[in-house]
Amino acid sequence: MSRGFRGAAWVCIVLSAASSMLISYAGLAGLARLVGYTTVDLPLSPVAIDASALLPIAIDVAIVASTLVWLGQGAPAQTRNYARGLALATISTSVLANAGYHGLTGGGPAGSWWLASIVGSIPPASLAALVHLGALLVRANPATLAEVEPAHQVPEQPHQDPEPAHQDPAEGAPASPEPGDEPGDDLVTSEDLAEKVASVIAAAERAGLRPPGRSVLARQLDVSEHEVRQALARLRQERTGQLALTPAAGR
Repeated sequence: MSRGFRGAAWVCIVLSAASSMLISYAGLAGLARLVGYTTVDLPLSPVAIDASALLPIAIDVAIVASTLVWLGQGAPAQTRNYARGLALATISTSVLANAGYHGLTGGGPAGSWWLASIVGSIPPASLAALVHLGALLVRANPATLAEVEPAHQVPEQPHQDPEPAHQDPAEGAPASPEPGDEPGDDLVTSEDLAEKVASVIAAAERAGLRPPGRSVLARQLDVSEHEVRQALARLRQERTGQLALTPAAGR
C-alpha cells in the first residue's frame, strides 16, 4: 500500500473509531446511571467524580488495549492468547450493555425496542473492528520490521553447509545427505512460504531498509524460525541454480 493510501486509511480509522467510542461512551454511561451509579467524593480530596463516566472508559479502553496486544508483535503466545480472550470478553460486554441500555430506554414513538438494541450495538462493534483493522495495518508494514532486528542477525551466512568429510563410504547404510542443510533440515518448506519470504525482503529493500532477519520474518509470517531457515535455503539454492545457468560475462 502506498504512503498516501495508508495515510488516508489512518485518518478514516481514527475518525470513525473516535465517533464509535463517543457513542458507546454515551450508552455505557447512561446504563451506569440507570442502575444507580452516582457521583462519589475521592478520599482525602475535595474532588468529586461521576462514577457512571468510568464504566465506558474501563470497558472501551480495555477493548483497545487487549486487541493491540492480541494482534501485536513480540508478545509470547500465552500473553497473546490471554489478550484475545480479554478482547472478545470486553467486546461482547460493550455490545450487550449498549444494546440493553437502548432497548430499555429507546424505541421511539413506535416502541421498537429491538431496533434500538440493534442500533445501540453498532458503535462498540464498529470500535472493535476498527482497532482490529488498525493493528493489522501496523503489522503489515514492512518498515516496522527491519527496525527491531539486531544488526548481527541480518546477514544470512551459508554456515550450514556440512563438510564432505562427514560422509563415510565404508558404511553400508543407504545415506542420502542433503548438501547445504543441517541434519534434519530437509527442504520441506512450501514454495509459497519461500515466495512470501522473498516478497518481505524485496519490500524492505525497495523501501531502502535493512532486510529483516530470521526472527523478524518468523514473527511477520507467523511461522517458526526453522521454517524461515528452510525457506531462505530454498531461495539460495534457486539463486545458485540461476547463476549456474547464466554464462559469465566476458567468456
